Amino acid sequence: MRLLTTLTLLAGLLTGMPSQAENIALVGGRLIDGTAERPLHNSVILVKDGIIEQVGTVESLPVPAGYRVVSTEGHDVLPGLWESHAHIMLTGHANYTHWQKAYRDRQVDEIMPASLVQLLLAGITSVRDLGFDAMDTLRAATYWPAVMMGVQDSYGSVTPGKVADIIAVRGNVLKYMNLVRDVDMVMKDGVIFKHNGVVDEALLSDFGKR
Repeated sequence: MRLLTTLTLLAGLLTGMPSQAENIALVGGRLIDGTAERPLHNSVILVKDGIIEQVGTVESLPVPAGYRVVSTEGHDVLPGLWESHAHIMLTGHANYTHWQKAYRDRQVDEIMPASLVQLLLAGITSVRDLGFDAMDTLRAATYWPAVMMGVQDSYGSVTPGKVADIIAVRGNVLKYMNLVRDVDMVMKDGVIFKHNGVVDEALLSDFGKR
């Protein structure tokens, strides 16, 4: 499961980027740092090797030699933005079925890097990508809900000692996830309610009375 993609990893995707960040002083802006109650006017932010080294004001923090001064006067300076729910394999398209069919072979090498570039240039410096592969999708619908409910000792997987809640789907769900829409066999508590697409109506009637 892809949980977090920090956009600093773009260095591995884009050519020509320096291998080490230079020392930079951001000078003059109003800093809203995400923690303080009041903004800091005439701020100075010293960045060394990609890490914030010191924060102060024009009056209190002189810029050391060897730092490139970048003026932020007239700007509000903020922490980099986060995107907490992204799907970087999609770019400006709402029809998932069409997108997956038309662009599947281009997602990794073209679309995902392009999405990261778009996010970066919009000020989004960290991304939580919620795209799953097929196995993670299945685990998200079976095992992890049981863990979240605290019943993983009895439910959520097909292992000895667990309650026999089992389904069967005809075909390869790891390749065609939409096959899960048409479950062929359903077993609940060891009782088969549906098999080969045929429902046992008598059992189902009793089940509804539980």
